Amino acid sequence: MASTVWLEALGLVDAAEPPIAGFGGIAGTQGLTTQTLYDADLTDNVGLEVSGGMTVTNPLGGTYTVSLSAAIAKLGQPIAQGGAGITFAAGTPGTAVVSINAENEVSFSISDAQGRSLMSGMLSVEQASSLLTWSCHVSDTTETIDSSRSFCVFQRFTGF
Repeated sequence: MASTVWLEALGLVDAAEPPIAGFGGIAGTQGLTTQTLYDADLTDNVGLEVSGGMTVTNPLGGTYTVSLSAAIAKLGQPIAQGGAGITFAAGTPGTAVVSINAENEVSFSISDAQGRSLMSGMLSVEQASSLLTWSCHVSDTTETIDSSRSFCVFQRFTGF
């Protein structure tokens, strides 16, 4: 899925199939395109959870790979190491949404099978989808970890 903020007015467009800058023969320099990727099952070894990830077309030219494997690995680490101690298994898959803005900044959100947010952050596309920043959310726990490489806030959620 993608959307474009146009730098110049286009005139009439087909609302059912709007043009996207960088795709369909339209120069990427004509607009600011944001792309959104979804993965509805982070346990099926297809999509964002594998190290090979998903290949994404850069509207300004070329491609890159987006993978959440580093984020999912961090999520599974203990709280003391910046993770949340949460892993996914068949029957309780997580879901993910990745947004890539016009400046190729990659943000992500990972949720559990019930739709509760577990982790969000930013990835580097230049460094093989390595984590730049992240925040983990754990039910019924309050902890703050701060180091030179990461900052994670764990919040207590009630009512689940």
